[in-house]
Amino acid sequence: AGEGRLTLLTFAGQVPYAMTKNLRVNGQVTRASTRAPTAGVVVSPDSSLTSGQGGLTYSHAFRRWQFQSSYSGNVGRFHYNGANPSRSIGHSGHVSASFEALRGTEITASARGSWQRTKDGFQLENREWGMGLSASRSVAAGWRIRGTYNFEKTFFDTTNIRFRSSDHGFSVTATHRRVDM
Repeated sequence: AGEGRLTLLTFAGQVPYAMTKNLRVNGQVTRASTRAPTAGVVVSPDSSLTSGQGGLTYSHAFRRWQFQSSYSGNVGRFHYNGANPSRSIGHSGHVSASFEALRGTEITASARGSWQRTKDGFQLENREWGMGLSASRSVAAGWRIRGTYNFEKTFFDTTNIRFRSSDHGFSVTATHRRVDM
């Protein structure tokens, strides 16, 4: 049986900055590379990804409700096994609002989406969007019940493959100040 050794080395730096009480900007640069002594292992003996990301986050607490939103954009360059490098570009966003409804029930609604494209060496496009709704309520001393519904749609396209999926999720959780179940 053959064995291989794979080394993954990642360097990253992140800079967040609060422009105001509610508005933040952030930036991040990442360099990841793999090394393998021979080409007989799953990954190329020489592959790397260099990427940069920047974004904005805004949150505000109003008298009876809270609002949060974020946006980020990214660019990158991917090298694999000496082939022509691929360039990537993408965007993602998220928005949510929470408010207290009847008798202490908290309602949260959210929406999110992203788009990512890689071109040149590899042709790939990925689009996702989703939404969620949750309700939580205190039921006894220290106990809280939360019900959550999520829906997500994914589109993935490459040279010869088109993939689409729709996902529905539902969960119920009980939490205590000292225990999660």
